[in-house]
Amino acid sequence: MLQDPRIIIARVLTIIGYTGHKKAFSERFVGLILDQAFLTIMVRLSNKKKLALREKLSGENDKERISIIIKKYVDQTIYNHAVEEATTKLFTDYVNTILPTLRLEEEKKLFAYLSTFDHFVSTR
Repeated sequence: MLQDPRIIIARVLTIIGYTGHKKAFSERFVGLILDQAFLTIMVRLSNKKKLALREKLSGENDKERISIIIKKYVDQTIYNHAVEEATTKLFTDYVNTILPTLRLEEEKKLFAYLSTFDHFVSTR
């Protein structure tokens, strides 16, 4: 089952001592995840489905509404897999980007937390 990435992101931000607006950061990050998943799905769709989906999405900006519309054109398993792939990639990239800025204590706490997830891969 997919966990809400907003919760995971907020927890990571707390661990690393992020002092900005966590909810806004989490929302933007989830938006990036959904954008990436959408692109992955679009590449894999037939031309006929792409055209139909583009037409339905025309003018739509709300990420949650877009997600609901996509699910009508794509099998739920495929959609979930695309979201999971995007989440893993973007989240791993983010963690690897911030690692050099963390104190040893923050890094240890972060990896202890992340070790509870199956899909986290660090290049470290």
